[in-house]
Amino acid sequence: MREFLNKYFFRNSLPKEALKRLIFGFHPKSVNKIRLGIGKGLLMYMNPYAASQRIFGLYEIEIQNYFRAFSPQCDYFVDIGAADGYYSLIYRKYNKHGRILICDGGTGNSEQQKRNLALNNFTLENISFQDKKWIWDVSNNECIRIDDLILDSNRSYFFKIDVDGNELKVLKGGSSHFKNNQCCFIVETHSLALENACIDFLKGFQYECRIIKNSLLRIILPELRKPCEHNRWIVAAKNIALSSNR
Repeated sequence: MREFLNKYFFRNSLPKEALKRLIFGFHPKSVNKIRLGIGKGLLMYMNPYAASQRIFGLYEIEIQNYFRAFSPQCDYFVDIGAADGYYSLIYRKYNKHGRILICDGGTGNSEQQKRNLALNNFTLENISFQDKKWIWDVSNNECIRIDDLILDSNRSYFFKIDVDGNELKVLKGGSSHFKNNQCCFIVETHSLALENACIDFLKGFQYECRIIKNSLLRIILPELRKPCEHNRWIVAAKNIALSSNR
């Protein structure tokens, strides 16, 4: 039976696609409520067919407990590679007063991010948008470093970084900030070499690091991320507990 399921269901997208169509139909983007998981109760403008894992609380389930643990502890949330602002919404759910920096340079996603915030009656107070420049390890007309983007000191910071292979370049632009402030990180890595390099970089600032492997659930329900040979997360913190059991 297991071999049959693997061959004809888990590895074959057609039955899964048919099931999703049966549940969600052919609706275009619309306002949908997240029903389970750390985002439970939030409203988002999204295609329910494409975002079914979000709706049922399965999207990036591996990091959900870490996200829930870090958010209330940190004065700032810096969402680098924010897309539609999903994680900024979740941070605001768990931290009503923290400052949010939504960074998604050159994508034009800020209007969608603002729309999703408004759907949940989240004001734009204490929220900044960096949608013109990429976050990088240099500052010029197209890029800006974390060290130049953030000026406040003696604060606690939570960085979520998902930049499709440029994670080390993003981190290198925040060296001074990471050294002088209490920070925690969730970084999606896209190769083993990058994973090791990011860990070495953060350990150089005395951050405790942990690798978060993909859930066994992904055998059954793979996420439709860009295909690459290696894709998982690093969590890191200094003076903040790395336990995900909160």
